Amino acid sequence: MKICDIKCDGVEVEITDAGGCQKHRRGDKTKLADSTPDGLCSHAYHVVYPYVLTLQNRGWFTWVRRDDGVIVQCPHPKGLIMKVRLNKRRLPEVNVEAVKARECPLHKEGDVFTVDDSVKLCPRLFDVAYAGTRACTKPPKKPVKFYCPNADGVVFELRPD
Repeated sequence: MKICDIKCDGVEVEITDAGGCQKHRRGDKTKLADSTPDGLCSHAYHVVYPYVLTLQNRGWFTWVRRDDGVIVQCPHPKGLIMKVRLNKRRLPEVNVEAVKARECPLHKEGDVFTVDDSVKLCPRLFDVAYAGTRACTKPPKKPVKFYCPNADGVVFELRPD
């Protein structure tokens, strides 16, 4: 089975305690598969997340020139190759561009995805939720509680849809 055949459908995320979070409120619910920017595949979003986080916090990577962007590949060996770049005119927006789509069934070369505050789940919470589903291969059969690594007191549950 290819990673592209594994969908994150059937998993709902509910905020059960918003703590000090600025984005989420208690009772917020969304489907995990609907929580990526502009419909970017969940698996691709998961692999670009560390780069997005670094760029949004003004970090950089010594192996590339500052304005070139970072090249990242989805988990499928012949899948999507993306360039991740900070949009300096609209901070903290990060653009993810598909530079090669090879055998990707969802995206094509030239697609651009924007990671900003408009996504339904903040990237940190999405990353934990994605990992909590075992990369979406085993959605939970009953609610499972997780804690957001970014904000004090934020608790969310993954539930079967």
